[in-house]
Amino acid sequence: MELPQFSNAVNTSRGRLHGAEETATDVIVIGAGISGLACAATLRNAGLRVVVLEARERIGGRIHTVPLAEGNGRPTWAVDLGGAWVHGIGSSGAPNHLYSLACELQLGCLPTDYSDAAVYTAEGVRLAAGTVADIENLYHVFEQHLHTLLHSPDPALALMPIQTALEAFASARRLSPAQRAHLAFAVSNHMEHYWAGEATHMGVAALDEEVLPGGDVVLARGYAGIVERLAVGLDVRLGHEVLAVQYGGGTEDGGGGGVKPGDRSSGRGGQQQQQQPAAGVVVTARMGGSSLPTPAGAAAAAAAAAPSSSSGGAVMRLTARAAVVTLPVGVLRSGAVCFQPALAQADPRKAAAVRQLGTAVYNKVIMLFDPADVFWDDTAFIYRIPGPCEAGRWSYFLNLHKVTGAPILIAFNLGEAAAALEALGDEETLGGAMRALAGLYGSSRVRRPRQTVVTRWGSDPYSRMSYTYIPAGLTSAAFDDVARPILGSLFFAGEAAHRRHYGTAHGAYESGLLAASAVVRELALKQQWQWQLASRRLLQQQQQQQRPRSSRALRAAQRPTGQRVAATGKVPARTVEATAAAAASPVGACHAGNQDGLAGSGAAELAVVLHGAMEAGKDELVSGFHLHEGRAMGAGGHRGSGGECGEEGGGQQAGAVGEVAGVTGLSEGGTGGKEGEGRAGVGEVPDAAPLPLSKL
Repeated sequence: MELPQFSNAVNTSRGRLHGAEETATDVIVIGAGISGLACAATLRNAGLRVVVLEARERIGGRIHTVPLAEGNGRPTWAVDLGGAWVHGIGSSGAPNHLYSLACELQLGCLPTDYSDAAVYTAEGVRLAAGTVADIENLYHVFEQHLHTLLHSPDPALALMPIQTALEAFASARRLSPAQRAHLAFAVSNHMEHYWAGEATHMGVAALDEEVLPGGDVVLARGYAGIVERLAVGLDVRLGHEVLAVQYGGGTEDGGGGGVKPGDRSSGRGGQQQQQQPAAGVVVTARMGGSSLPTPAGAAAAAAAAAPSSSSGGAVMRLTARAAVVTLPVGVLRSGAVCFQPALAQADPRKAAAVRQLGTAVYNKVIMLFDPADVFWDDTAFIYRIPGPCEAGRWSYFLNLHKVTGAPILIAFNLGEAAAALEALGDEETLGGAMRALAGLYGSSRVRRPRQTVVTRWGSDPYSRMSYTYIPAGLTSAAFDDVARPILGSLFFAGEAAHRRHYGTAHGAYESGLLAASAVVRELALKQQWQWQLASRRLLQQQQQQQRPRSSRALRAAQRPTGQRVAATGKVPARTVEATAAAAASPVGACHAGNQDGLAGSGAAELAVVLHGAMEAGKDELVSGFHLHEGRAMGAGGHRGSGGECGEEGGGQQAGAVGEVAGVTGLSEGGTGGKEGEGRAGVGEVPDAAPLPLSKL
C-alpha cells in the first residue's frame, strides 16, 4: 500500500544554535499534534505569523502512523500507533470534519462493526451468540441506569465511580455471579476500552459527552495523511523542547491602571478582571535537547534563566503576542514546562483540573504475520474474558485482516495493566500476547509474527499518557477549565480542552480551531485597546500642555488647506476636518502626527473627534480584522504614518504598531512636525482583504 506523502511541503527546522537567540512572531503554538497543527493552520490563514514548536523529531503528537512491510516485494501496511479510529463519521447536523478530510485525502475510511466479534472465556471456550446477546442486553440496561444517575437531580450521583454504580446495580437486580462477571466484562469492553480508564477510577460523569452518529471507521492509510496535510506550509520547528513559558507581564499603561475592556478571560473562572499584558509571551526552548524527564519545574526554571544549556542543546527564546499550549495533561502535570506565573497562581481551577483529570494509558502490541499464518477468527474483533488474576490483560484484539486486509492483529491493554507492561521488553510483552492467543486457539495453531511493534505512551516523556478521562469526583466542566485562556495571552487546546468530544482526535482538532478563533478575537480586542489607550493619552497630554502657537503656525492655521499646501508645499499632520470625515466612516480613524505637531492644528478638538471615531467604529474593526506582520487592517479604515509620541521625523505610537489600513479607505497622512506640519503622505490599500472572524 502506498503511504501518503506530504512531508516535503512542511517547513521544518532542526538546526542548532550556538547560543541563545530571541526572535519574535505573532503566535507560538506549543506542540505539533493534530490540535496544534489545526490551530496553527487557521491562524496562518488569518494572516498571522505562527511558529510551531515540537519536542519530537516528527509531527503528529499522539497520532503516529508507521509502515509495516511484509518484505519480498509484498505490500506495505500503514498502522497507527496512537489514535486510529475516527469516532463517528457524523451527519449534516453533526459533522465530523476529520472524516470529511480523510475522505478528501482518500485515506480509506473502513467501518468497524463492534458486534462482529468472537467472544471467548479465558479457558478458550467461545460463547454462543445467544449468550453474547444476553450480555449485551444486560450491559445496555446498566448503561441506561448510568445515564439516569448522570441526569439525576442529585449531582453527587454523577460523581461516584462506575464500579460502585455497577456493584449497586448488580445487588439491586440480584444478579448471579456469572451475570456479574459478564457485566463486568461488558463494562470493560464498552467503557474501559473506550475511555481507557478503569471502572474503579472513572466516574459516572464520563458518559457526559456527545457521540457523533454514523459509526466508527479506521483509516487504511493511517492518520498521517491528515496531520501532514494540516502542516503544509507551516513553520514547524522539530526537536524544540519547550522548557518555560512566561506570560502576562505588566500592563499596557505601564502602571496599575486600566482594565482591558471586554476581557472575558480570568484566572478564577472569569470572576476577576485582568490587566492587559504588555510583554505578551516569552517561550524558552531547548533545541535538540535530552528527551529524559525533567524534575518538576526546577530544571525548566533554571534553563529559562540561562542563555544556554549543557543538557543536550542550545537554548533559544521566542517572543510572541500570544501562545497556544497543546501539551497533553500528563506533560502539564509533570512540571516539565515551567509556567511563569504558575498555573496554580494564575488560574487555580485550571491547575486543579490538570491535577485531577484522569490520564489514561492505552497501549498496543501490533503483530504483523505472514499472510499464510493467519490463524484467528474471521471477525473484526476478538474479545477474551480475562481470568480473575489477569488484571484485565489481553482481553481485546482488533483484526485488521478482516477490516483492511492486512495480516495484522493488534492487542490492547489499558490502565495499570498497560502501565506495568511498559516496564517489560518487547519480547516479554509479545510472549504475554502469544500465551493469551494460545489459550484461545491452542499452541500448535498459533504462529509467531513476522514483525512486532509495542507502544509505551505512558513512558513517552512528551505524552506521559494516551488520552484523558473523567475520574470519580469530577464532571466534564473540568475540560472547560483546561481550555480557558489566561490573561488574554495564553491559550490551550487539545483533546482535554474539548468538553463535548474529549479524548478523541476530532475533539482535539476542533479545540485547535476554537483556540485559533479565540486568539484572533483577543488580538483584535488588544489592538482596539491600544487605540483607545492612545486616544486617552492624547486627551491627557493636551490637557496638561497648553503651549501658545508660534507665529508661523498661527498664520498657517488661518489659511485654508489648499492655500497652506500651495504656500508651504506641505500638508498638516491631520486637520480637524480630515479627522471628522474619518470619524463619519463606520470604522473610524487612526492616529496621525505627534503630540507636539498636534499643537499646531487644533489638537484638543482632534483628540475629541479621534476618540469618538474609535468608539463609533470599534465593532466593525473587531469583526473585520486581518492581522499580518504587526499591521492591523479594518475594512473601510484610514491609515496615517505618524505616531502619537514622535519627534520631528515622526514615529509610531508607543506600545502599538501605529498603522491601521482599510480595504476601501484612502486618506492623506504624514509625519507630524514640531509645529504641526509634515511631509505629504498617502494612505495605502492593504495587500489582502481582511478575513472576518466568522470564516474561522
